[in-house]
Amino acid sequence: MKTNKKSKETKIAGIKLTPDHSEQFINWFPGHMNKAIKEIKGKLKLVDIILEVCDARAPQLTRNFYLEEKLGNKKKILIFNKENLADPKITKLWKEYLSELNIDHIFLNITDKSATQKLLLLIQKSCSHLTKAQQSSLIIGLPNTGKSTLINRLVNKNVAKTANRPGQTRTQQLIKVNDNLSLLDTPGIMPPKIEHQEDGLKLAALNSIPSHIVSQEDSAIFLLKYLIKNYPENLRGKYEIKELSGDILEILDQIGQRRKCLLKKGQIDYQRVYDILLSEFQEGKLGSISLEAPPLND
Repeated sequence: MKTNKKSKETKIAGIKLTPDHSEQFINWFPGHMNKAIKEIKGKLKLVDIILEVCDARAPQLTRNFYLEEKLGNKKKILIFNKENLADPKITKLWKEYLSELNIDHIFLNITDKSATQKLLLLIQKSCSHLTKAQQSSLIIGLPNTGKSTLINRLVNKNVAKTANRPGQTRTQQLIKVNDNLSLLDTPGIMPPKIEHQEDGLKLAALNSIPSHIVSQEDSAIFLLKYLIKNYPENLRGKYEIKELSGDILEILDQIGQRRKCLLKKGQIDYQRVYDILLSEFQEGKLGSISLEAPPLND
């Protein structure tokens, strides 16, 4: 039986962002995260400052407001990593927004050596009111925002485990950066509940939620729709797509053909297309892209 494009798209595309799917919730809060929160609260008295690592492509979405509430009024610096992957125009708006709220923050790319020095100076400035010689910082953040890589950069050696998969750090460890600063590394912790399906799909596209919770298919289809709406030229340029129609299947086919993602008899290997689309977004190969802008001022 011949399958028309409409029914075939429904089969391949998975999640469609329509009211029909508004009841589908995406959550990932395994037991080790709840355990980590209890351990963090137990050590909070030993901490002078909290460093929260977020993703510059989604500054608000990648903050863990649930965990922030648990940590009380401790001094905090928001570190927005992967600035080099974010849309600079949107990042500029975020910087203005956060400055207006008097929130201590820094946007950086941790692979840039100068960035770590700027961060150390900011930490030193934020702890200048303390009289003790050694400051202790708690480093928190959602999975795969770059906490472990940041620590390794600060100490200039590999002391924290890194991987391109969320949820690799499972235990806490105290790491000495220098004579004036030590860091308490913690596992990546998600909020217990993600309120909106679109937020979950964005986090999955950023690789903060693993593929066994949100499939690559669902993440890639969401990302493709987002790029068509917000960054069409990035798609056209990267995959040589002449016309971005509303037919998602047709665009997937074009990407698959360009990248030779083919099965037997010339059929498109959609799983490979999903993997390419997600990995090239996550690595910045689709250009500078942000997934959210700051809230509008009242």
